[in-house]
Amino acid sequence: MKRSLFATSLLLSTVWMIFPAHAQVDQGNVAVMSRTHADYDPKGIPAGAFRLYPSVTLAAEWNDNVFAQENNKTSDIVFSVRPYISAQSNWGRHSLQASLGAVTTSHREASNDDVTDWDAAADARLDLFHDTTFGFGGFYQDLHESRTAAESGPLTPTSELTEYTVANGHLTASTVLSRFRISGRVDETKYDFKNNGAEFRSHKETAGSVRVDYALSPDTRLVGQVGANKRSYDIDPTRDSKGSDALVGVNTKLTHVINGEVLVGYTEQKYDDPAAGKVSGLAVRGRVEWLPTQLTTVTFTGSREIFDTGVAGANGVLSTREGVRVDHELLRNVILTAGVGVTQADYQGAIDRNDDWVDADIGATYLMNRNVGITAAYYYGDYSSDGADAGRNYNVNRFMVSVKLRM
Repeated sequence: MKRSLFATSLLLSTVWMIFPAHAQVDQGNVAVMSRTHADYDPKGIPAGAFRLYPSVTLAAEWNDNVFAQENNKTSDIVFSVRPYISAQSNWGRHSLQASLGAVTTSHREASNDDVTDWDAAADARLDLFHDTTFGFGGFYQDLHESRTAAESGPLTPTSELTEYTVANGHLTASTVLSRFRISGRVDETKYDFKNNGAEFRSHKETAGSVRVDYALSPDTRLVGQVGANKRSYDIDPTRDSKGSDALVGVNTKLTHVINGEVLVGYTEQKYDDPAAGKVSGLAVRGRVEWLPTQLTTVTFTGSREIFDTGVAGANGVLSTREGVRVDHELLRNVILTAGVGVTQADYQGAIDRNDDWVDADIGATYLMNRNVGITAAYYYGDYSSDGADAGRNYNVNRFMVSVKLRM
């Protein structure tokens, strides 16, 4: 499955490369999803020293396994509405941006899964000197955990979704000294779980990292990064832990069509409970973009990290993910996308379980004008779990159509 989906994605990139090119303003070798579309990007609404960007997305989805069950699948139609607004300052120096959004989902049959999630965020940047900045910000989210989450396995179709909130505050700083760029970040994040017996997962995480870039040339930088974290649980202190990681690598523009960053190193998480021990291993973070033509971008991603989990008997999970995505600008206002990803989750602790998740999607977006965009997409997910304490094995197909109205 992994090789087949990977090959399919690469085949799509080859097929899209032979579509006839259209005339467009040269934006250099900018990735398809990062470039501007002058005739189709929203202008926003001026509001003093800020510009506002409001939008609302209306979507309908058919899901053939809405409860993520191995047997007795239930299909359903899901409708959603997502209002969203962001504000961006237009000052000559410094920067302030903020956003507020919500999404309400309703099901034709599975009314227990009808929920409203919302989130708010704000970030500020102070330009202290020519090459020195200081930033601060935060976000708040009120969410419900998807039934496809590993922790949702014990839920029945009549169970309500697990509700939780995430509150974050962070500080950032960066400076340039000759060929060196030094940057750092400190986060404090609070997770509060509300129901379904998940309250034991509520915890606070404090994390910090420092990164140093050394410019070998205008196109190539050596990178070193270290980080540390502390996780403190509200109810079960045996789950408390301290972690660290160290990575080195390179950020480079190899040619005018290939650029990216790859970091490799070591990560570990030590638990206060002696019986839990520690989770450790190879750490990887990478992203490489290949632009075979000006109209096509192929993005390769990879990561290997340690996460806490709410799965009973596990004190952590070593998660490895590889992915590839193809974006093609068929016309200035028509974007085709396809992607495939593979995730392996190796659970640690008093548990014998390994999970594999394969997901693939394909879609198209048509920008009618600056104010209206239409997207159609298909998603497939296949989840398998092995071991004496294995979880669910299931697959899901989703077809989605959405209309986004923006100003």
